[in-house]
Amino acid sequence: LRGFTLDREQFRTLDQRRRNALTESQTLAAQINAESKEIGKLRQAGQDTAAAQEKVKALKQRVADLEQAARDVDDEFLNILK
Repeated sequence: LRGFTLDREQFRTLDQRRRNALTESQTLAAQINAESKEIGKLRQAGQDTAAAQEKVKALKQRVADLEQAARDVDDEFLNILK
């Protein structure tokens, strides 16, 4: 694009924020899967799973927040390119 100047530092910062959010989100998703399997084992053993379920619920909320943060950064990328 003629006359377009990309702020490389801003681009790098946004890219790092997006990557960090997605990486943490993926890590937490794996943790949710592991915790969910453990909940299944606890249920089969007749044990209380309330605390584990609350932990998974909190992890899922954090994943949702991180995914929203990544979408927000995507929007910022688009604004830079306009």
